[in-house]
Amino acid sequence: MMYRRRLLAETKLINRTLKGKGIGYWEVYYNNGNLYSKGNYNNKGKTIGYWEYYYDNGNLSSKGNYNNDGQEIGYWEKYYYSNGNLRYKGNYDNGSVVGDWHHFNKDGSLKERRNHDN
Repeated sequence: MMYRRRLLAETKLINRTLKGKGIGYWEVYYNNGNLYSKGNYNNKGKTIGYWEYYYDNGNLSSKGNYNNDGQEIGYWEKYYYSNGNLRYKGNYDNGSVVGDWHHFNKDGSLKERRNHDN
């Protein structure tokens, strides 16, 4: 899923920048004032640690962790439905989908399970 950056109006700089790259904790908001994302950047401007992303209606979209290179790692929950039910969950290893991923229907029932190991 692609986020449309043009919908974003305001970035709250909680910490500072280094040559135009974020450092520390940041929050980004949609034009309507709802939170788009929150999390930390390292001194290289890469997303690190735990991040949360939101839809413009304020509902959670995705949450998970990044390594020091800005790659998704570990357990992620992605793309919640508008009713709050989870759409996907699974693991990443340095930005690559690994292991079992669960895909859910809008009513919360399991749609399918895919294994992404070779």
